[in-house]
Amino acid sequence: MEREQRLLALDTAIARGMADSETGRVEELATVRAELRKQFAS
Repeated sequence: MEREQRLLALDTAIARGMADSETGRVEELATVRAELRKQFAS
């Protein structure tokens, strides 16, 4: 049962990411990397 729930959550996350990508809601990797480095440097 737990495995099925985890797979469902994964499928949902993938679908959400694909939908974001298809509608142009994406960020450049360099931008995201810089933001994460700044966030975790604090």
